[in-house]
Amino acid sequence: MRASKREVMSLLKERDFDKLNRLEADKGGVFRVLRGLGYDPEDEIFWRACEAMGPFSRFQALNEGPETVRGMVRRLIWSLSDESGDMAWNAPLMLTEMFLWNPAICADIGPILVNLDELIFRKSAVLAAARLARDFPEVVRDVEAELISELGNPDPETRAYAAWALGELGEPSVSESIRAMTTDMAGPVKVYRDGHLQRLCVADLAAEALTRLRGEG
Repeated sequence: MRASKREVMSLLKERDFDKLNRLEADKGGVFRVLRGLGYDPEDEIFWRACEAMGPFSRFQALNEGPETVRGMVRRLIWSLSDESGDMAWNAPLMLTEMFLWNPAICADIGPILVNLDELIFRKSAVLAAARLARDFPEVVRDVEAELISELGNPDPETRAYAAWALGELGEPSVSESIRAMTTDMAGPVKVYRDGHLQRLCVADLAAEALTRLRGEG
């Protein structure tokens, strides 16, 4: 019998990714369940399912081989296309976690994750840039100009994520623009950290970005 939604959700609530990997080894089917849990970004389980895809894909790479991970990547990218009929909103975030945990295997998807040309996924791309900028700045530098433009995006989350990304890049030319955002109380801006979904405002992320730009964070 394959892993059930109930079993996977129980382990996500505990953030027990080791047990989640053991569940995959015993029963299989965890990837299918994780994909199906990521459709409501207001729900913490959405974010935990995305987070879990990182260690889960690493486990698969070590135990089943890189091609297994490549197959997962292909299925998630397909789910972003019109032809799939799926439009999985969790897919960009899951792919980002897979990249972070398997940078060699997933090297070619970096530019896809931060591609700001697709309007429907722009917010996800800016968030991916924020997640990748500290450890993989070379991936994000190519869209730095676009991120600067996104500081004026009317959507609070998108402009807050852009400030986050640019702060991680340590780009001093945007200091004044981000300083101006530290009074921007628009929100809520969803940020998933340390296993919990936070609802902040633009000013919160702008202040954090400004601290990093000053070399204090």
